[in-house]
Amino acid sequence: MPIERLFDVRPITKSCFHEIDYQVMRAVFDTHNELGRLYHESLYQSELLAKCLASGLNIISEGEIRLSLHDFRKSYYIDALVESGALYELKAVDHLNERHDAQLLNYLFLSGLSEGKLINFSLPSVEYRFVSTTVSPAGRFTFTFDLSEWQGDRSSATHHMVELVDSMVKEWGVLSRCPSV
Repeated sequence: MPIERLFDVRPITKSCFHEIDYQVMRAVFDTHNELGRLYHESLYQSELLAKCLASGLNIISEGEIRLSLHDFRKSYYIDALVESGALYELKAVDHLNERHDAQLLNYLFLSGLSEGKLINFSLPSVEYRFVSTTVSPAGRFTFTFDLSEWQGDRSSATHHMVELVDSMVKEWGVLSRCPSV
């Protein structure tokens, strides 16, 4: 599936992410201390953007990622990308949950990055957590059939099913390693 990012991305090391994060979190806490906890996410995003820019950080807000395949079109918008490699997803919710982790992980995959951070401004103290992946962009498109625990027979029907699934995942753009049945 073609992925088009309308911004530059530069994968960075974990230590570089933490150096950037130290500066961003200073701006996050300053923003939270100034505004409190009862505003809409967009206000925190705007204020954080201004503080990061004022401190000399390069930051993109609402960066668009476009997905397309045949007639399908979908755009995603990342909340903040700092120094082209540190991805932040901002929230103003009761508590961070697994859906927020999944959203940020999806953005990491789509942008080709491995480190990101969720930040929630709605609590009395800022809630945050790191989200990371060790799956490389190329690794996302590799699929292996594991038939080691297959308890059925190794008939031609089984072989046909494996070939069918193999052809489907290849059509989806995944590189499969199909074992002999």
